[in-house]
Amino acid sequence: QHLKDPPSISVFKSTFDAVLLDFTGWTNLASRMPQSAVTMLQRCAKCTFQLLKSESLPSETKFEKIFLVKPFFGMHFDHYFQVSIKVDPAMKEGTKLVGGNAPLWTDQERLVEYIAKLALGKRIVLAHCQARKLCPQVLKKSAKGKKLGVKEPKLIQDEINLFVSSNSELAHSLVDIGPLNTEKELCRNFRNFWGAKAQLRQFKDTSIAEAVIWGDSSLKSYPHLLLQKSLEF
Repeated sequence: QHLKDPPSISVFKSTFDAVLLDFTGWTNLASRMPQSAVTMLQRCAKCTFQLLKSESLPSETKFEKIFLVKPFFGMHFDHYFQVSIKVDPAMKEGTKLVGGNAPLWTDQERLVEYIAKLALGKRIVLAHCQARKLCPQVLKKSAKGKKLGVKEPKLIQDEINLFVSSNSELAHSLVDIGPLNTEKELCRNFRNFWGAKAQLRQFKDTSIAEAVIWGDSSLKSYPHLLLQKSLEF
């Protein structure tokens, strides 16, 4: 049975992390995009809309800023980290970047984003890994000269660039507040992630919740290092 109308957007959302449909409603243009990239796109759209609404700028300036000026990737973020992925050499030897049963290199980037969100929590509003590029594939002639072989693609760099946009109110807090003690499953996950660093605390509003206390004296003097410390832990 063929569908005359495209499926509802809920069908796409149940399958993909990000959804951006084309004019037909059948093709998801963001099928391989992480949610963080869509958030960046939404931010750009919001900035463009605010620029168009501005009454203080002439039309020529608006046109130049929107269509002629190339946006800087880091404009959305205020922290940058470079993450090195440790891979078992025996496993790396047989790993393919494209095809086979091995995960795509983009899955590594999404995993880093996921861990960053767990580690930094409410300290940030956005974590995004810049997509790594592949070296151009090379066509090689076989010794007999009859067949053309395609060389396996390789990443230009193994390290992953992680960009973070922080929450100005909570980024430098010495306490990470987790779930309330009544939320058993969330508390278990919190403790599994933070290990011995997690502890149960009662706060001024009498609520009891899981928490991580960053009591290092150096962090009190240099609170801007808290995001880095959280990721390193």
